[in-house]
Amino acid sequence: MNKAILLLSWIMTCTCLLRAQVPSYQCSLTNDSLLTATVYEFDICLKNTSATTFELGNFQAGIVLNSLILNGGSLNAEILPGSSELNSNQQPAAVVFSASDNCLKIAPKSPPSFNGGTLIPSAGAGSRICRMRLTNTMPFGPAKPNLAFNFSVFPYNTVVSAFDRTTQINVNITLAASHLVAGLNNPMMNVPVAAYAVSGSGAYCQGSTGIPVILANSESEIRYQLKKNGTHDGGEVTGSGNPLTWPDRTAGFYIVTARRAGTYLTNIMSGDATITADDPTLGGSITGGTTIFLGSLTDTLRLENQLGTIISWQKQVDGYGFSDIPATSGLTSYQDIPALPGTWEYRATVKNGSCQQEYAVPAIVVVSAVPLTRSWTGTIDEKWNKAGNWSPTGVPGMSDDVIIPASAPYMPVVKVPGLGCNNLTVQAGSSIIVNPGVILTVNGNAILED
Repeated sequence: MNKAILLLSWIMTCTCLLRAQVPSYQCSLTNDSLLTATVYEFDICLKNTSATTFELGNFQAGIVLNSLILNGGSLNAEILPGSSELNSNQQPAAVVFSASDNCLKIAPKSPPSFNGGTLIPSAGAGSRICRMRLTNTMPFGPAKPNLAFNFSVFPYNTVVSAFDRTTQINVNITLAASHLVAGLNNPMMNVPVAAYAVSGSGAYCQGSTGIPVILANSESEIRYQLKKNGTHDGGEVTGSGNPLTWPDRTAGFYIVTARRAGTYLTNIMSGDATITADDPTLGGSITGGTTIFLGSLTDTLRLENQLGTIISWQKQVDGYGFSDIPATSGLTSYQDIPALPGTWEYRATVKNGSCQQEYAVPAIVVVSAVPLTRSWTGTIDEKWNKAGNWSPTGVPGMSDDVIIPASAPYMPVVKVPGLGCNNLTVQAGSSIIVNPGVILTVNGNAILED
């Protein structure tokens, strides 16, 4: 033990003014992991960051840690056998932990001669000096290790030396700024991973972007993994202390797992989300269109080839806009007695699950008025297509009989197309004029009285 203590107190003091062939470097603590409640490990790596050949002279390190992680236990430090990538004559000789200083003291071996040292690479993380294992007699306390290099002589200093390629002298090149701990997970020790609720069950329309899966909250430094049907869905997401959202998830069964980075601690979040995809709505079409007289019942109108739930039936007359028909939700057939003559259209509104609603192709029912006999009064003007010029009031339809008496103050003039009647009687002394290019349709007989 006395020899070990002597090694631990060794400090390289060799200096040289000629540094043209001395390398720059990066020494890092990295790849730390809490393997169990009482075992914590990390790597010490050394990398050449210059174009100069880096032949290691020697290495020793003082690494301080947070005493709170001891949690009343006694800490043992060891170098994992076979973990060092240095030449055997330069692998760290020993390590002890000083509880009074909260310091790991990694002792060097006696320096080799020129060309006997390890050549430190510039690729990747460089060479691993060793992997340290810390074993505590109690579960580590709920705190961060907060590992840091120490550069003062007490409790123990970190020293890196290299052989100057020009002078072949072992030169102290230690530079505090070249020592990093950014590669550490630096985890909270033995703090359980909290379980938060997963939500997002629902349906979306096939072909759309899907719906989100949501985690009600998250912890900073915890890594969350969404899984779909048991397989990773994307990469891990680091918690932020706020809810997490995975947008646009498609059909499947989703859970969220979590782990505390750099530890053995994991958990499965509570709940899950089942997402399904609905087929797009099909509105279908309405059959049963026909021609009827006013006051008659339509044929049975039927909805066919639809996909989805029938929200309601709708109707409109002469293109004035569809309106819902009360108490028709879910009906696949419908009959009606139209209230007015004209062209009636009947359709259904259909919606499948989460997909947008669609309308069925409408059926057309033509409603004709009951045939009447209308007499021309001509009390307003000469226009055939003015309702007030007829008795009973109303422009004659194609099934109406028409009488033109001689007593009218104005005789009728047909000025617009599309007009007609059934039978037309022009009494003696009266007349009717049809403007050039305009046709008056007479479906029955045209009688001109003398």
